[in-house]
Amino acid sequence: MSARTAPSPRPRSRPGRASHRSGVRAAAFAGALTAALALAACGSADDGAPATPAASPAASSTAPAETTATAPATGITRDPAAPVPSTAFFDGITEAWTIPGTPAGQDTAGSISADRSMIAMRAEADDQVQVFELAATEAAPVWEGQCPTAHWWADRLVCGGDVVDPRSGESTTLPAGEYAGSNAETLVLRDGETWVAYDTALAEVWRADAAGDGMVYGFPDLPVAMAVDMTTFAFSTVDLRTGAVTPTTMTVLAADGYLEAEGPEGPLVARNLSGTELGELPLNAPECIPPYGERQVLADRLTCPGGYDGDPAALSGFLLRAEGAPVALEFVDEASFAVDGEVFDVGDRGFVMAWMFGSEGHFLVRYDAGFGLHRTGTPGPVLEIAADDLLVAAPDLLVAFGAGGATVLTPAG
Repeated sequence: MSARTAPSPRPRSRPGRASHRSGVRAAAFAGALTAALALAACGSADDGAPATPAASPAASSTAPAETTATAPATGITRDPAAPVPSTAFFDGITEAWTIPGTPAGQDTAGSISADRSMIAMRAEADDQVQVFELAATEAAPVWEGQCPTAHWWADRLVCGGDVVDPRSGESTTLPAGEYAGSNAETLVLRDGETWVAYDTALAEVWRADAAGDGMVYGFPDLPVAMAVDMTTFAFSTVDLRTGAVTPTTMTVLAADGYLEAEGPEGPLVARNLSGTELGELPLNAPECIPPYGERQVLADRLTCPGGYDGDPAALSGFLLRAEGAPVALEFVDEASFAVDGEVFDVGDRGFVMAWMFGSEGHFLVRYDAGFGLHRTGTPGPVLEIAADDLLVAAPDLLVAFGAGGATVLTPAG
């Protein structure tokens, strides 16, 4: 599923600076969890395991390699799974076509296959789900069927008790149990009070005690996921290679590792995907927000804030990751925000959050309703998008979710 990492919306009210800073940080931290929940283990992308996960006799002996990507000037590894939006969007956006229905899966991000090539939408009646190719031109569904529940498992769809290849139509009955989560290699079913994990051939690889009414949330390219007991909202970290489950107060997933808080006061312990501890930081430590569509990397928390030449504690906003040093986005008033001192006008749209978008001179802003694209040198938005949510499917394809369905957006012209 899609690799969006977006802090959760903040209230529009502006309390005092100190309480406002605290609210921003809490929202950003909670946002990483919200993103992990949004990117339900279809398996989808960014976001523990014990420091040295115990080997399981039933576990696969092949662990996914840790991924890297071209590093910007900061030396910070970027999210290897995230497409960078095309600069052609800066000159205008065309609504190519609208896919009817509501997103199948747990949310909008969960409606997109792991390779971002397909979208599953639910019709209004009879549990019908349709799967469409995500492309710039309108097409008929490649598959449709009755799915009381629908979740992507990489590029196959778990439809109730079956797993379906939408392109070939091939369907296989699942072993006993209900869908609990996945990454690209491993499907986890909840069978009573037990999690049972299967490989891509549906051969069992491990069993573990389920965390109550637990769901597993993660990303298709990562072997580590977050589990949430949906009854008590207790958190755990799960190593999908071995089935090792570690209870935590909080688990935050990144593109190259994860962070765990063992208690409500912290600290946050950062680990790579092998479980090796890389460092600790306070629960409310400043962080750098990655560009829109990217997941955080561990350096966004461990090293990026240290490149800021001001005092993060004095910010009335937050830090954005940039190619060089991080830049400060600060709240000016109810109608405007500033990036490195340049003021951008929001008007009465309501400011919720902003990210760099496609380049350091462009910012995608989440309003109370919809999105706006802002550009340095221009006070007001240069483009506005009416959408409840927005995902980057490919450099030249955005998917805007709204009341009428999911609209495929392409660069104008």
